[in-house]
Amino acid sequence: MKQSSDDDKKHYKTAGPEPRTAAERKSEISRDDKNTLCIIHACGMTKTNPLSVMSEIFSESEIEGRIKSLVRRDLVTEDVRVTGAGRAALTVVLVGGVFDIIHQGHIHMLNEARSLGDMLVVVVASDKTARKSKRKAPLFHTEDIRQYLVSMIRTVDACVIGAEGSIFDTVKAIKPDVIALGYDQAHRKEDIESGCSKIGIDAKVVRLESRIPDVSSSNLKNNLKDL
Repeated sequence: MKQSSDDDKKHYKTAGPEPRTAAERKSEISRDDKNTLCIIHACGMTKTNPLSVMSEIFSESEIEGRIKSLVRRDLVTEDVRVTGAGRAALTVVLVGGVFDIIHQGHIHMLNEARSLGDMLVVVVASDKTARKSKRKAPLFHTEDIRQYLVSMIRTVDACVIGAEGSIFDTVKAIKPDVIALGYDQAHRKEDIESGCSKIGIDAKVVRLESRIPDVSSSNLKNNLKDL
């Protein structure tokens, strides 16, 4: 029988499993773990206490067990912040808009966007940005009210007010995996892809379809004028 050479032994010692892809690593995280990571990551974005939010959903022992499990696997820090590995375990979807008058078209769009990942982050345009995009159309609600209303929608994990500069300032801060554009948004898919590439964000850009294309905030505002 042929004896193993030193080179063979060296090969056996160094050989190991193939490196896991990002998709494989994500698939190893349970749904419960992802839900907890979403809460913690969302609280980091909105500057709220994750333990306080979790206390409204889980018992004290459940919270302790969930946090310990995530800390042990280096997905969350001891002070309850999502680590790089924890963030990599999530597929974050970003949607942006004014959301001045929320209607069923928005709900359908947000539900569709949420289905594209694990966590939905909605960026509400600041009052200054909204006035520019809507030109002379008046705003019914301030940015704070619009943020609050959107954050109350069940499928939304986090809602933030966008930066007043380039839209890519906000994209860079959130670092989404997917950017979902509304069916009637003016942004071109190609321009968003190009802008993301320039700031080093590798995000998939998709155009959502509206199930209720005739419903829009602009149409509703015009109808209100006639009352």
